[in-house]
Amino acid sequence: MCYCGLPAKAKGLCSKHYLADYRRRKEAGEIVKTSMGAILIARTRTKVPGVKHTDCGVPGCDLPLKARNLCAKHYLRLNRSEKKRNNDRSGNNPSNR
Repeated sequence: MCYCGLPAKAKGLCSKHYLADYRRRKEAGEIVKTSMGAILIARTRTKVPGVKHTDCGVPGCDLPLKARNLCAKHYLRLNRSEKKRNNDRSGNNPSNR
């Protein structure tokens, strides 16, 4: 339940207050979008013999690895973009229906 009395959607806030908080954090520079190019470059990070990478390959991200040299956040973002690209190519785009 949000402090305004409406049901909470995320982080204990209703949609209206979450969006206001998100915009405030974005303007303050607390939210930084990672480009897909940076994610693709990180995915192909070269493996150095004897060195075990334990953090995400995206510059500025120190989260632990999940798969393909990426943390869970960047791996899911890459996965979503690949699925969208494949759907667009095959003509299975739901917006065309």
